[in-house]
Amino acid sequence: MSQNVKDHYDRHSTRGPVTNVTESRRIARQKGGASQPLKDFHNLIKRKLITHFAGNKNKLLDLACGRGGDIWKWSENNIRFVKGIDLSPHEVEEAQSRVRL
Repeated sequence: MSQNVKDHYDRHSTRGPVTNVTESRRIARQKGGASQPLKDFHNLIKRKLITHFAGNKNKLLDLACGRGGDIWKWSENNIRFVKGIDLSPHEVEEAQSRVRL
């Protein structure tokens, strides 16, 4: 992977390098827009896949886990241990902090 790709995903994290985008603007940008119906559809599909293939399993390996956006899906399916791997260490740190909440 190139450093440019890693840097791109690090910028998505709240723990990544500081940018000129405020936290509230970043969240608002993620939550809306023309792509929101597609994001909702993808989340529906991921929820169904997790339920079908990993529901009530003890462990899960999530490759490209990002910031842990699927934590609630794992919890809903009684998955108690998840190993998340991602190119961006900043996003993994953010996922870990979400799990601790």
